[in-house]
Parts: sequence; structure tokens; C-alpha cells
Amino acid sequence: MRAAVIVACLAATACGEEVAAPPAVPSSAPASEPSRDGDAVRPDWVGVAPPPADPAPSPVVASLSPAGAALAAAGLAPASGASPLLAVAAPGDVAARACDDGTLGACAAACTRDGGDACTLLGRRICREGSVQECAASCDGGNAEACFSLAHVTAAGARVPRDAGRTRALLERACDGGVMAACWSLGAGRQYHSFPGAEGRRPSLDAFERACDLARAASQDDSGAVAWSLLLDRQYHPDATRDVAALMKEDDHEYAAGASCNVLAHAAPARAARLFEKHCATPATAEAAKVPAACDGLVDLAPDRALPYVGPRCSGGDEAACALVVRAGDARPRLVDAPLETTALRRLCDGAAARKETPEVDWCGRLKDMGASP
Repeated sequence: MRAAVIVACLAATACGEEVAAPPAVPSSAPASEPSRDGDAVRPDWVGVAPPPADPAPSPVVASLSPAGAALAAAGLAPASGASPLLAVAAPGDVAARACDDGTLGACAAACTRDGGDACTLLGRRICREGSVQECAASCDGGNAEACFSLAHVTAAGARVPRDAGRTRALLERACDGGVMAACWSLGAGRQYHSFPGAEGRRPSLDAFERACDLARAASQDDSGAVAWSLLLDRQYHPDATRDVAALMKEDDHEYAAGASCNVLAHAAPARAARLFEKHCATPATAEAAKVPAACDGLVDLAPDRALPYVGPRCSGGDEAACALVVRAGDARPRLVDAPLETTALRRLCDGAAARKETPEVDWCGRLKDMGASP
């Protein structure tokens, strides 16, 4: 598909009609970049990470970037408000399916109509199926996923010269826009001095904290030793350098949540505890009665601060919260009073018996040791 048609599709609600080629769109991509708009099949030159779970929706962009203004002048976007290249709103599963299964034009129409996930996925598809200029226009318009996709291009030197400084700036924009994997790549790049200049050496923990926050501090899993590798280098090889393209591997992105929380918890436990407490205090999204996963990390870092959140949930019948109550008591003797510990162990013992399972911990045996009948 020609670039002109792709751009036009982004502003139309359908791509069933032939569209005239628009004027060239200004872009930060080099003017000398060879045109491949006539290729029958475009190579998949952008590695795109999977979306984070329940990402925070990005705001609708109220003003047009220079690239967006050029599109508007060409009649390919509204002169005010957000265009299909720019709009990002609340999530929409129906719109997302249109982008997963439909054409690029159908995805653009879904973004125009519904916003949300469709616009996020549209940003990726523009960068996969369109030109570098179109990808840059989407990023300039506020599509964080497009910025992350473009960062892959500038890091690897795919169809544009390699530019580590521009990659850093793109990762910062994508991270600020809520792309968790971009925050992980940014933190790792700062850790390994992958970016030039003073801006490239800002503290890496800020980026890891942002990634962990986007995950609602839901995991401290070491994620296949990805986090531990970085932590050990941080301790024993603080001057180690790595190329940013090598850091932005697809297989690392799926571990962004757990690895970021793990790095933060070990490198800055006080900061991690504050973040975990923030999310532990918030009811879980799906089931408000269930203890948030962030409480697990908080019990490890600050059991006394976790107990006020997990204790009431345990009393309310949440077995996961009861297991955390017992863990908090084990970590801090005399922290948990006997009635609450008895309640927690009894619920865990009864739950295992009802499921006819043999748990790793003998809850019923511990209950007997306390002098209570199971």
C-alpha cells in the first residue's frame, strides 16, 4: 500500500475509495531516507512489545503537532481537536478487535470512532505497515506506542541512521505516555550508559519506578534473571556499557513489570515500599474484596505497613490476604496478635481442606501448634 493511501486512510472512516496523494508530511526522519512506498511487502522492521496489563489511558491530545497541522492543511485531519493519528482516549475492546483483525483502514476508522485501544494499536500498525515519516507523525501527535515503535527504528538503524540520543527522547515520550516496556528500556539504557550526554545519564530508578507503577506494583518476580543480571551489573560492574539496540529485545519486554519492580525493590527499597503501599491501599480493579498483588511486595519490605491492609481483608475471607498476614507475622514476631493469626490459619486450613489439596505450608498443623483445633 502506498504511503499516500495509508495516511489518507488514517483520516477517513473507511478506505474503500481511491485517495489522492497528500503533500509531504514534515518529519524528524532524515530527508535522505530511501523511499520504499512501492514495496509489495514491507519488512517487519519494528519490534513492538505486547501491551501492559490494564494500562493507564492516555489523554486526548487537544492540539496538533506540526506534523498533525500539515495533515490538517492537506484535508487529512480535522483542523482542531484530535485526528486519527492523534486521538487516544478510554479503552474499547470492540475497537481493539477491529485493529487486531481488520485492515489498517478499519483500525483508523475504529480509532476515529472509539479511540482508546484502537488508537494505541493504530500507532503500532502505522509503524509496521507505513513509512518512517508516518510513524513519526503518529508519535508527534501523541501516540505513545508509535513513539516506542519509532525508538526501535532509531536504535537499530532500520531505514534511518542510528541515533541513540533520539532513541532516548522517544523512549522518554513513550514512557511518559504509559508504555511500560519503554520505561524498562529507558531504565536499562540509563543503567548501561547507552545514551549520550548528561540527559542520557539521569538516574535509571526513575524509569523503573514508572514501569512498576504502571503495573500497579503487581509483581516482584525476577523474570528469568533479567532483573538480577542488571542488579549484579549495577553492583559489580557500574561502568558497564551496552548498546541500546541490544537492550531493546522483544523477550525482555514481556518481563518489564516484574523486572522493574524487582530492580526497584532491591536497589531502592524505601521508594519501592512507598509505591507498593500506594497500590496495596487501592482495591483491586477486578474484585474489590481481593487483596491487591502489590501487598505481597509490601509484606516483604514493610510488614508493619502491610498489616493494616491485609488484616481486614483476611477477616473478610480473602485467603490470599490471610497468607500475607501469616507471612507478616513470621517476618516480624509479635506484629500479628493471636486472634488474627488464628483467624488467618483457620481460613487457610479450611480452604485447603475444601479443595482437597496439600499446601506447601501445613496450615492446619500450625493451627494445632497454637492450641486451636483445625
